[in-house]
Amino acid sequence: MKNLKFIALTIFLILILPSSFLYMTVKTNNWTNFKNQEIEMPEWGYPLPEDHYYGFSSYKNNYFVNKNTIFQYSLDLDSSEHLILAGGSNTFGQGIISDNLKQILEKKWPKKNIQYLAYPGWGPPHVLKRLGSLNLKQLIPQSEGLFIYHYYRFHLNRSCVSLSFLEWNKGVIPRYVIESNTLVSKGIYSASVAFHMKMVLLGLKYTLKSLFGPSATLDNFNILNMDKCLKLNAKILKAMEKEYLSQFPKGKFLVALMPGFNDEVDYDVYESLTAEKIQTIKGHDHVSFSLKDISTDQYFQNDGHVKTRLLEKFLPIYKFIFEEQ
Repeated sequence: MKNLKFIALTIFLILILPSSFLYMTVKTNNWTNFKNQEIEMPEWGYPLPEDHYYGFSSYKNNYFVNKNTIFQYSLDLDSSEHLILAGGSNTFGQGIISDNLKQILEKKWPKKNIQYLAYPGWGPPHVLKRLGSLNLKQLIPQSEGLFIYHYYRFHLNRSCVSLSFLEWNKGVIPRYVIESNTLVSKGIYSASVAFHMKMVLLGLKYTLKSLFGPSATLDNFNILNMDKCLKLNAKILKAMEKEYLSQFPKGKFLVALMPGFNDEVDYDVYESLTAEKIQTIKGHDHVSFSLKDISTDQYFQNDGHVKTRLLEKFLPIYKFIFEEQ
């Protein structure tokens, strides 16, 4: 038995572990866009003002449609209140060639000054850091309004920088940790020891996959400590609420859990957010369909991002928020 253990350890140290480092070394040499982004905005990885970000040049037109509300904000003096749509790619409208979320909502509620605080690849840490860097009162004239963070199920991976998220994000995300029950900013994730430790795990995952097949991956360790992850995620969103209300004391902050959540994860996220006294809406409570029942090609793009037709099906969620809350 001891000999078997010794042989297994020898194989791991001589073959698997070095190949893991080799894989990630080769992989990271091709991360030029992310390295450029990190150099440009070392504190939190805000995207460069060129359309090479993530390399999706096919979304160029959509990017520039939304660009003004990210970098400049559109001054709207006629609206009675503001509405800030925060989140990631689905909120931003990645790949949508017809009406995006802002345009859909403006048709139904034209008296709202609707602005984006969203971008492809973003999660709660990006939005929190970006929100803290802006003086929104100089950009948005309405003192009353609403801030909605659109929370899709994979945003939990972004708050906690899971292996699956790190695989394509490359650590270009603000790093937050909890110290003495207080949320603390620690710069950018790729500069941390935790990043390099996870790189080894990610390399190990692909090494094992190449040797033994997909079943031998580390997917079960995607999020290493779910309780800790849920707490960190809730603290980030609570800090986001605090930052928004510090600029707009008459405003209202809420998190919308968008339909498509796994029920168990949905419940855990909901419970952790409400424990922090964050107003949270379960989106699937206000829609009359299940994502399992709808045609993929009608409602989702080839890469999995939502189409306009699905955003329109989310309108009852906003009706509840605007008219029944």
